[in-house]
Amino acid sequence: MANPIRRPGAIVALMLSVAVVGGCRQAPPAAALPPLGPGTQLEFTVPGAVALAPVIAARPPLVAVAFATRDSRGARVYLSTSADNGATFTEPTPVDDDGAAMETGDEELRLLFAPLAAQPSARPSVRLEWRRTDGRTVSRLVHPWRREPFRGVPTPVEVVREQAVASCAPDGEVLLVAGFRGRGPVSVNHAMADGACVPQDQSAVTDARQWVHAAWVGGPADETRRVLYAASSDRQWFGGAQALVETGQQPSNVSLVTDPNDTVVTVWDGNARGTRHVFLRQLLPSHHGPATLLPLTRLTGDAGGSHPALASITGGVIVVWRVPSTGGLALRRVGLDAVCAVPTLSTTVSTVSGGTSR
Repeated sequence: MANPIRRPGAIVALMLSVAVVGGCRQAPPAAALPPLGPGTQLEFTVPGAVALAPVIAARPPLVAVAFATRDSRGARVYLSTSADNGATFTEPTPVDDDGAAMETGDEELRLLFAPLAAQPSARPSVRLEWRRTDGRTVSRLVHPWRREPFRGVPTPVEVVREQAVASCAPDGEVLLVAGFRGRGPVSVNHAMADGACVPQDQSAVTDARQWVHAAWVGGPADETRRVLYAASSDRQWFGGAQALVETGQQPSNVSLVTDPNDTVVTVWDGNARGTRHVFLRQLLPSHHGPATLLPLTRLTGDAGGSHPALASITGGVIVVWRVPSTGGLALRRVGLDAVCAVPTLSTTVSTVSGGTSR
């Protein structure tokens, strides 16, 4: 069994934990909840290699992170897993057969939980898919939790939600091509002159009420003037688009999920003081009218980050991203569990280095 990676909390995290401990014991009413804060940060590195865009999937308390790396030998696919809702992760382990099995594009890797087996005691598995340099698609089923104990058993009854899929049409329309009532694609941005979509930069999600939410990067060809928009539908029509961040940040790589409270959570990367950073914003959709936008949260430190991916976990969400300056990845939980966690009092920073954990 691989060793877990741990990064103890900083003093700031300890102060935050002490400040909210009363709220952790008894949650305040939903209307009084502040935006949930980020927990401590975990870091992953593979010596001698540069990590590409990560992907993440969760079935609480289990979480899986997959990513490809690029070095002089080509690209390899790695998997790291958690059995405690993302508090700790195993050392990243290669899952491909050879060192040049994957294309180096950031969009070629897929990760999802396999359907639960008929036996209630069966351990969940994950399936990874990627495209080889010869054009063939590889599918690999991995059983990372076969021997590892974990607290709590994932429920064998999953909530089935119609998957929402958004695309960008040549004329700039954001089209919901799946997940909406009725036939044919549905326009999300209603031919907004200033909100024409940027190809490959839109995301959509369906919540427990079967409402559909979409986010996209839109604007003119000048990247400095592009805006991140979001719009929601109550299954009848989409409301007006809202700007989640104004011009100047050059947002990209947007992704959406809903957290356990059905709050819509959006992450993306954008410029701040000359460095690319990862940002998060929560939306509280309304039946009619604009959503309530909670304050903007920057998840990255001074090193910055890009290409975020996120998943819903118990108590909030978990976000992973690239750290271009180090060639590795960073990961943080965001939510009540992360804020209420009691950090270890230590100054040691844990990373994967040389195949061992420190």
